[in-house]
Amino acid sequence: MKRLVDFGHLLFAHLRVHWLAYVLLPLVYLMFQANYRIGINETPSLPQTFFLIHKRADVQKGDYVSFRIPPTSGPVKFNHNMILTKIVVGAPGDVVSVSDRLVRVNGVLVGFAKERSLRGEPLDPIAPSVVPPGYLYVMGLHKDSLDSRYTLVGLVPKQNVVGRAFPIL
Repeated sequence: MKRLVDFGHLLFAHLRVHWLAYVLLPLVYLMFQANYRIGINETPSLPQTFFLIHKRADVQKGDYVSFRIPPTSGPVKFNHNMILTKIVVGAPGDVVSVSDRLVRVNGVLVGFAKERSLRGEPLDPIAPSVVPPGYLYVMGLHKDSLDSRYTLVGLVPKQNVVGRAFPIL
């Protein structure tokens, strides 16, 4: 019984000193979670692995962006809760052109659309178009990145954007 009483006194003394930390820590966590999340890049599409994603930040050309992959209708299926992180290469009004699987944005070569994925699945290049309002053209830096070069991902609707991503590591 004495041990229980001693523990009670120790607990009370601890809480009397540290009560503010126990109140503030959950509040800080909830505020962080409302505005930010941590993203992990598990592929070689970008050189960084960890990203801090700011959910409410505007995304511009040249920024890293994290987004949910749009629903697919082809033979390759993806988990639509999967979040990809890429670089915004094209914004509304930009012209995307494809010639011999070479992809250009506003006449600048941005990449080559491969014929097959690493798993051997066929990959169709994106159709030439003008990026419409409310969409983004995104790309990874690696030649095997699954990005807007392919119809499988295509142009990313802004409603699928989770937020602007900032590399951590």
